[in-house]
Amino acid sequence: MVTSASVRLTIKTQGKPRAIASLFERHNGPCKGDLIINMRPGQQNRSGLLSTLSSPEQDKAFILEQRYSIYQSPNSAENINVITYIQRLSVGDPISERHHTFAIKSGERFAPVYIRRFGPLGGRRFEINGTAGRNISLGRVNTDAFSLVMGIFVSDRRLRLTGNEDDYNMMDIEFTSFRVSVLWSFIPLRAYPSSMSYLWRTRDPRIVSDEGEKALHEEIMKGYTAREAIEKFKIMREYLKIAMITLIKADYEAIKSRPTPNQLRGFADAYRMATARGYFKRGVIL
Repeated sequence: MVTSASVRLTIKTQGKPRAIASLFERHNGPCKGDLIINMRPGQQNRSGLLSTLSSPEQDKAFILEQRYSIYQSPNSAENINVITYIQRLSVGDPISERHHTFAIKSGERFAPVYIRRFGPLGGRRFEINGTAGRNISLGRVNTDAFSLVMGIFVSDRRLRLTGNEDDYNMMDIEFTSFRVSVLWSFIPLRAYPSSMSYLWRTRDPRIVSDEGEKALHEEIMKGYTAREAIEKFKIMREYLKIAMITLIKADYEAIKSRPTPNQLRGFADAYRMATARGYFKRGVIL
């Protein structure tokens, strides 16, 4: 367990540590105690494949910021915490989503924030700069052979996520009001020149008129037990792997008739590795 007001998560690859997220607790004002999680974004947005957040006009736009805010929501009569997501792109309006959750105030369950597959972790956006409090390393990864997957869950400060860590790693960070649990693992495929995130979205049940939709949102808002949170991470890791393989195949089919200059070499290399490991058989993605 780590106790801190400001934390930077890093992982070492290609001989140097790379920053993958920063967590910061607000110290003063009306938002004192609220938590900010800044993701280190990939370079370009990719709308379309398994994505409903951005418009076609924002496809391939540069990502300027990806940020989560976790609010204490002290005045909620329904014992709800609100988690917001903001993504700013170089084109169009910012994308904003909200997740309402009963989990944190229950003191017994975990609210999911996001689960992400990372790309190669190269470029300036993953460089460590400034002084963001304490650096916490998740170890190392060879991105020529593996892709990092990381999940973030949040709970009441007094509740810890525990498990047997059989095929994943886990640690937690304690803040004044919240505890953040970090799970990470690896997909045995070369890091692809893109990343993909899964996030949770719910509507405030007070403004949902359809009873079926309201029940669905309220079920998601319950969050997860420790066992369920770990199982969800594993399920989404598999989902992100399948989505990655689907993407590799689609991209390679699009470029295979053209020469592969340096900027496209990663696509071809990833396709060859996926093929060698048997992910494409009789045209079916396994």
